[in-house]
Amino acid sequence: EDAAFRTQYPRSHAKIAALCGGANTNSVGEGMRSVLDDISHQMKRLVQEDCSFMENIENVSVTARVKEPYSVWRKMLKISKDADGVNARDLSVLDIPDAVATRVVFKARKLTSDESDATTQRRERELCYHLFDLCAQHWPMTSADSRFKDYVKHPKENGYQSLHYSSRKRWRGTEWPFEVQIRSSEMHRVAEYGVAAHWSYKRSDLDDAQHTAIPLDRTSEAY
Repeated sequence: EDAAFRTQYPRSHAKIAALCGGANTNSVGEGMRSVLDDISHQMKRLVQEDCSFMENIENVSVTARVKEPYSVWRKMLKISKDADGVNARDLSVLDIPDAVATRVVFKARKLTSDESDATTQRRERELCYHLFDLCAQHWPMTSADSRFKDYVKHPKENGYQSLHYSSRKRWRGTEWPFEVQIRSSEMHRVAEYGVAAHWSYKRSDLDDAQHTAIPLDRTSEAY
């Protein structure tokens, strides 16, 4: 998609790619990278220093990303469409709440040898909300565009599950938006490869069959 965007709309792609950082040193790109590094570092510290969380998990990863130019462009068009009188050309990356995001993916450990998968998955859902509470305490919802989307309790039609929490961080006098995504490793598997991958993975334990998972569009709004 990004390649097609660059070919069909070279000027728009160049402008948005520059704003997203790219290989330049403009202030917006520098700001996004600085905020991303800081948020990721703080998120790792929050996770590692929370004993009740660490005692319940088998592994955890914290990753970060800047939204791809095509996804930023799509989001600008959506905001422009939803807000009467707002031209997409007048919008900035600072108007995109999830232009910068960090993601926490974890797998809960079984507390007993006979613990069922259903019990483990239920604890994983509870741990998702525990992490959300940590985020809300550390980065309060102080702005009108701060938001919380609960795709764990209310999954998308394609099976996507995750908690999305957005807030803002001040950097050099400017409020920079960012998003934190929280999910279990199984939720992440479905998000990356679709519901079919979940059942493919489960069935392989039964018949040792060969299966191929086809990645979903990683630039979709769900990301």
